[in-house]
Amino acid sequence: MSAQPEFSSNLLPQRHAPEALFALPEPGARTYHCYALTAEPEASLLPRVLQFFAKRGLVPYRCHATVEGHNDATLSIDVQVCGMDDWSADHMGQSLRQIVGVHAVLMSRLTR
Repeated sequence: MSAQPEFSSNLLPQRHAPEALFALPEPGARTYHCYALTAEPEASLLPRVLQFFAKRGLVPYRCHATVEGHNDATLSIDVQVCGMDDWSADHMGQSLRQIVGVHAVLMSRLTR
């Protein structure tokens, strides 16, 4: 009878259940879409950004704006909104990128 080779368990590939790889949101968790914009520090730019949310009947959960950089050269705006599906959130990001004076829009999704 031939002897079976012994294998260390840490050398074998690990198999995980799908739920271990992807965390599912807890029941009752809310999804927030977050936008981080950099723009020209113009007085009319913040209201123009918020107007896109207001037109859709959305009140931002959080909104924070600061003027930063050398000689106050950049306006940074962070907005968190709840109540949009992913398609609408992507469309909102594309719309925000079209505003004159906006340099960049970064988007993320947060589930709490």
